[in-house]
Amino acid sequence: MALQGTIDAFPLGDVLGLLSSSSKTGRLVLEGDRGTATLWIEDGRVVGGGGSARHADTAELFVFEMLRFGDGSFAFDSGGSEVPEVSVQPT
Repeated sequence: MALQGTIDAFPLGDVLGLLSSSSKTGRLVLEGDRGTATLWIEDGRVVGGGGSARHADTAELFVFEMLRFGDGSFAFDSGGSEVPEVSVQPT
């Protein structure tokens, strides 16, 4: 599943809700006014992150850092064999 757009047209909370409710696995990359942040999602749950949010150490903090972006574009790519820069316990 490829999903992409801008957070002004499709808020990040809605994107995360869609990925969670559909139990998707893949990588969500957000590029915007705060740099680039990445979430790794497995079966709809955040399992890691990276980029400008790499200092976070819980799934909640990774999501919080991404929600702080004022503008930007996102892309979700399902699958992939990359591993997160920082792994966390799924929430």
